[in-house]
Amino acid sequence: MSASTRDGVMETMSRYVRAVDDRDFPALDGIFAENVTYTMGAKAVHGREAAVAALRESLGGRPPMRHVVSSVSVTEQGADEATAISDWAMLALHDGAWMVGGIGRYHDRLRRQGDAWLFTERSIVMPGA
Repeated sequence: MSASTRDGVMETMSRYVRAVDDRDFPALDGIFAENVTYTMGAKAVHGREAAVAALRESLGGRPPMRHVVSSVSVTEQGADEATAISDWAMLALHDGAWMVGGIGRYHDRLRRQGDAWLFTERSIVMPGA
């Protein structure tokens, strides 16, 4: 696998968690492909607008948070496609203290469009789900 593929995929993953943590929904336009399939647990939506709407709904009323992504494995699936699996932990601010608010695993498929890698599929799996 080329370093540029791994770097590009990792950059997209980083931009996603920053956008989610900062509630920067317009930034997701440069992260999700137009035809993305976005799955959180048992709920799947199709298309960029639906994915952003699902995130807005999911994050509504939640406290400030920060995601930590680790154990990233990227596999090239051709010149312009890749898959990735990674683990995440979400820290949430409760009563002035940061606590673990959730853990899970991302299963991703990305496609290179120009200089950027965009999610065509992102599935968020939580333990026990």
